Amino acid sequence: MQQKQDIMKSNLISQRNSRKFKSFEQEQDRKVRDISYQKKRKDLETPEEASERKKKNSESAAKRRRLETNEESCHRKQQDRESATKRRRLETNEESCHRKQQDRESAAKRRRLETNEESCQRKQQDRACKARHKVLATNYENQVKQHKNKLSQAQRRQCSTMDKAIANFHLKISMGAQYVCTICHRMLYKNSVMVFHEEKYKKMDKNLLIKHLYLSNDGVTYVCKTCNRALNSGSLPAQAVANGLELDQIPAELANLKMLEIR
Repeated sequence: MQQKQDIMKSNLISQRNSRKFKSFEQEQDRKVRDISYQKKRKDLETPEEASERKKKNSESAAKRRRLETNEESCHRKQQDRESATKRRRLETNEESCHRKQQDRESAAKRRRLETNEESCQRKQQDRACKARHKVLATNYENQVKQHKNKLSQAQRRQCSTMDKAIANFHLKISMGAQYVCTICHRMLYKNSVMVFHEEKYKKMDKNLLIKHLYLSNDGVTYVCKTCNRALNSGSLPAQAVANGLELDQIPAELANLKMLEIR
């Protein structure tokens, strides 16, 4: 029984679908016939009949527009714009020129027939439309100017930061490697050394630290960061002079050499 009911349901559904398709095809055929009939009727009608038909169509359209809601009006205008753009895409240059000429003629006719009040209202609407366009144009121009200003500011900032970085680099290397570590006696830059304090390294023998004490050119004793790390851990640095890595005595013939040249 259940199988029979299922078969009957499926048959009913298929029949309904076939009816729908038939009705859709018939509707399309009817629309095509109506369009062809309207074209034939328009070709056969006289100018008076054509003007009367256009008048009736405009009146019926005006009635429909009066009765439609805001949503329906917006939807209709959107459809009109889309259809107009489609027609303009498909039309040739001659058709485009002909359409523009007709638009100009119809606009001139409307202006001849309009009253003073309608003329003032139209001019006011035109001025408002132009003002809106100007506002939009000025807004766009302002956005372009702001974008250009932002780009120029970013470029100036980049240039200023680059100039500052270069100046800082020159300032850092202006002194040169003239800071000597008192533990390893290496000549280093200032950012690689720190002031030497004996009390800081409690795990190390003070006599060992003081034995090879070295003063830099500015009269301050420095220790490099590598040696500082090793001394804090309680071990003698690998490059320490106390490991037998001290420099030999300079002979009298080389006494005129500078410190960097000696090393």
